[in-house]
Amino acid sequence: MIQRTIRRAVKVIIPGRILELLDLYSRTRGTHVANCPICGFRGVFKNFGYPPRINALCPRCNSLERHRLFYYFFFKDRIPDSRYLKSKVLHFAAEPILEELMRTAFDSNYVTADLSLKSDLQLDIENLEIESDSIGTVICMHVLEHVNDEKALSELFRILEKESYLILAFPIIEAWDKTYENPDILSKRDRLIHFGQVDHIKYYGKDVRVRIEKHGFQIVKEMMATPELCIEHNFIRGEKIFICKKPS
Repeated sequence: MIQRTIRRAVKVIIPGRILELLDLYSRTRGTHVANCPICGFRGVFKNFGYPPRINALCPRCNSLERHRLFYYFFFKDRIPDSRYLKSKVLHFAAEPILEELMRTAFDSNYVTADLSLKSDLQLDIENLEIESDSIGTVICMHVLEHVNDEKALSELFRILEKESYLILAFPIIEAWDKTYENPDILSKRDRLIHFGQVDHIKYYGKDVRVRIEKHGFQIVKEMMATPELCIEHNFIRGEKIFICKKPS
């Protein structure tokens, strides 16, 4: 009697479990064929991150959404946009895929900087040991959410030449009027829950523009891909790159 009950249960449970596993597997893959503007890959992208982002990683060049967005707006046929990318270029926390592009384009006029990771210069973005008015362009992609942006933006304004540009990107929720910060959130687990990553200390709201401009910058452009481009190149919908200028 007991054996017959177990056999009936197995027949019912196993097919359901298989379907559940197949459904789970399907959720780990990308949703559609897309094009990488950096390396030319065409196919299904991989998921990446925690929690995972769908269609985030190019399987060929390992570019993420923000890398492809930067390339799309600032490079054409691997030639940099001379309006905003002026030598000398200082790039904070440079990701390998973008570093390779920039070194090819600017050679010795391109310098990377980081406080802990391997780079050309070991620099603290909150206290830069760089001469004032000496840098042509600063690239700061997904850095400000890790640091004290009051100190960082003040230092970046100081080191830039007049009429030069700061290129910024960061996680932002435009529906929030105010940037979300809480200095009491210290553990990696809590930061992941509150800010989306274990080493983030804030989530920007639309007041980020005030936070940038109070240091003297002018926001001259906000670059954002169209819905069609987000699907074609697997950009994050609504992600922006801010072009900030140090006026004369």
